[in-house]
Amino acid sequence: MKRIKLMSIGILLIAALALAGCMLPDVVDPDDPVDPAPPVLTLPVAAFSFYPPEYPVQTHSEVLFDGSASYDPDDEIMWGKWSFGDGTIIEGIWTETIQVWKDGKYVWEQVSVKREVAHRFDVVGRYTVTLTVRDYDGNQDSTTRTVRVK
Repeated sequence: MKRIKLMSIGILLIAALALAGCMLPDVVDPDDPVDPAPPVLTLPVAAFSFYPPEYPVQTHSEVLFDGSASYDPDDEIMWGKWSFGDGTIIEGIWTETIQVWKDGKYVWEQVSVKREVAHRFDVVGRYTVTLTVRDYDGNQDSTTRTVRVK
């Protein structure tokens, strides 16, 4: 009789612990898919070129800066900031989706907003131009190039 009581107490104890989420090991179902590893976030890469009519750039001539070589391997670039080294800063959304009329119907199209910008340098000197890009995850990268103005 003592043995039955001890067994009953043991079974009740195991049942109480199981209800509390303790002691019983997790049972792995071989048919359940394994959870994939969490994704590895990669940083965006800032890159740009510029096109002056001649180099070094003449004062008051327009210089075109093109950041379309910037990319993000696992996301999209959502924001960009150009700093021209002369106190001028241009920043904002990288691209924008707009509705345009094409071939007799409206279609959605992505247009560059801050990827391509023009700037004029008014004073002779060397200017460090910096492009910073940020993705939707908040990761960012910057790159710089020097523009010589004569």
